[in-house]
Amino acid sequence: MFSIQTTHIPLHLGIAPVFDLKHHEAIIPRKADHLMFHLRNWVRLQNPVIVDDNLTVIDGHHRAYVL
Repeated sequence: MFSIQTTHIPLHLGIAPVFDLKHHEAIIPRKADHLMFHLRNWVRLQNPVIVDDNLTVIDGHHRAYVL
């Protein structure tokens, strides 16, 4: 895990298994289908999935769902 100290809050960056993430928002099927279509062209994930300490997804629900 990497830590970055910002002026407001410390950021802790790490890698977690996608199956351990906890979703709390509904998935929009059309948006998920669009992401899945483009997933094969992704060499690397450019936008991270942001989670809290309990692995609850804060941002990136559709990316986490597609992954």
